[in-house]
Amino acid sequence: MATSTGECRQAKDYGTNPSADWALCALNGEPSGMIHETVNSNNNAVKKDMKILLSGFGCISPTGGNSDPVYRVGTSSVAFAPSAETNDLETRGGAAVCFGDSGGPAFVVSPEAISNPGNEHVLTNRLLVSVNSRGTLIDVSVLASTSTPMAQAFFKWWTTDAASPGSGLKICGFSIGALSCRELPQ
Repeated sequence: MATSTGECRQAKDYGTNPSADWALCALNGEPSGMIHETVNSNNNAVKKDMKILLSGFGCISPTGGNSDPVYRVGTSSVAFAPSAETNDLETRGGAAVCFGDSGGPAFVVSPEAISNPGNEHVLTNRLLVSVNSRGTLIDVSVLASTSTPMAQAFFKWWTTDAASPGSGLKICGFSIGALSCRELPQ
């Protein structure tokens, strides 16, 4: 497995707003053969009761224990979409995020992938809609949406501000001209 290094920055608002739980990294060089996730920038794409796919390397039991280095995926239902007051996207039921999952992606995927999340083939097309943040470990997950105005402002700062390590870089789904982007779900 190849290792990359680079400089990362957390969203400046996180210190006063735990719902601004994003960070981006500028790697020293482009990893070869990588397809980049497409990040959702449409604040209306995720609705209440929609099934989304959670993923991560965290717990395998509701008590928060038994972590292992296995990447897992599972479905959960959107209970609350982000609002003007918060970047939080909350899911309930099914899979839940846990210690070790923070910063991992959550996706909108095809109906086929929702019914069979363990099949790698059906996960090829997906849209990254949020980042794992916190939850109850049992059935509630709180995710930081990528489509809110605050998230979009962070992405804009990252890609355009000369003081950002990501200045000049492009984010699939956000920046015009981004290359090697993952296809969206059908």
